[in-house]
Amino acid sequence: MPIHPHRVCRGPAAVGLSSQRHPGLHYRLHVQITNRANFRVTYYKSYKIVENFSAKETYVLYQCGANPPTNYPAGAKLYQIPLTSISADDTSAAEFAKQCGAVDRVAYVSEFICSSCMQALAVCGYIAPDPSFDKQAAADLQSQVDAFFTFYPSDNPKSISMSAVTQDSPLSRAEWLKYVSVFFNKEWEAEALFRTIRTAYSDLKRAAQARSAAINRKPVVLWVYKGFDADFVVSKPPYKLAYVEDAGGQMLPDSKLQALGFVNNTANSWSIPQARTDVWKNTLKLADVIITEDYEMATAGYVRMKQFTDAHGLPSSNTGVPAVDRGEVYSIAGVISQTITAPDSKYKGSVGTDWYERATSRCEEV
Repeated sequence: MPIHPHRVCRGPAAVGLSSQRHPGLHYRLHVQITNRANFRVTYYKSYKIVENFSAKETYVLYQCGANPPTNYPAGAKLYQIPLTSISADDTSAAEFAKQCGAVDRVAYVSEFICSSCMQALAVCGYIAPDPSFDKQAAADLQSQVDAFFTFYPSDNPKSISMSAVTQDSPLSRAEWLKYVSVFFNKEWEAEALFRTIRTAYSDLKRAAQARSAAINRKPVVLWVYKGFDADFVVSKPPYKLAYVEDAGGQMLPDSKLQALGFVNNTANSWSIPQARTDVWKNTLKLADVIITEDYEMATAGYVRMKQFTDAHGLPSSNTGVPAVDRGEVYSIAGVISQTITAPDSKYKGSVGTDWYERATSRCEEV
């Protein structure tokens, strides 16, 4: 295992931060999971047990300077903490590490990273492999990093599954800041920042809902994209519904979409064949605001209105769709990354979007 510098290896006492109290032990601070974030942390005298219920994985984290525990759940992965060097194929994990003050521990990143300082790592060729799919590349880095943060569960003994983007609400996604923090003994920093995030989000929610109540109207918001199966799609996962309702708006009810002829592909999306342009246009007419999730390889999302109108079978002007004609069409691309291809580098100037990066960790900014 990589050598832990003296400044981060402070012995068993450093684990004195807790989300749950263990009988007979006293902790200086406890971190609370408050938004059904789907993970749990249990603290013991010199180690922690982290359970990721979304990925069905368990991690045992023991403080450097202490002996590894011997009595822990079967199948759990064992790590010495604080981690000093990680590979973050999942862009949200890299951003969470930055938010809780552990950016200096991120050694390898996704080629789709948006954070400017971490793009420098990508340009220099420090590309994080996905241990589930690129096992040889992960094996090559096995001795250079303490852990691989990645989305998918993996049989790699150093992989840690990051499940923030699977959560059902903006705050539960942001609370995975605490999940990342426990691997670096950064609970205090994470708890303090999350309180700030939650307060700011709650204040915005109250203000937005008060405004809707004052005008006695909830604007209709559609999240849409042109599908890959010759269809148009209305996207309705729970966290997007929460964003809309918390902002004082509403989505079209499922019954309305069904009446228009849409088919429920999954619990989170409804689609209609692209040949039904008349129905699609009539659906778009119902929206006060349209959020496009259309993806284009060159830019990670549509950045010009003409791209949107062309893709959705609309004329370039006077479309007859009020939201489009008013310019009330927004892209989730937000910040998109695109840097130069460095000589002799694996990095090829890939383009990524901040939607699954900072937008996940800082929901109050969305």
